[in-house]
Amino acid sequence: MNETEKRRKELLEQTRKKYSNSNVNPAVHPRYSAAYTSIYGSEENESEAAGIGFRVFLAVVLLVVFIAMDQSGEKIATVDSKRIIEEIEADTDLEEVWNNL
Repeated sequence: MNETEKRRKELLEQTRKKYSNSNVNPAVHPRYSAAYTSIYGSEENESEAAGIGFRVFLAVVLLVVFIAMDQSGEKIATVDSKRIIEEIEADTDLEEVWNNL
């Protein structure tokens, strides 16, 4: 191998290192993606799972607070459970909301 070939090989390796993105999973057929992620893991799924877990926890806390308000008849910031139910059941005119923005 002469000097030119060695230099080309070095430049090729440098270019591969520079532009390689080892954090991205290779293109995997959807049929095999579950097997691939079970072997190598997936950073995206872990962060999504944490976000979903937090949302579920928040929803459960809000549900418990709502049930406690409904059972005891308490008000939080002058809002009771009946008012919350009315607001959920109220029809919303999306066109009007859009125009008010």
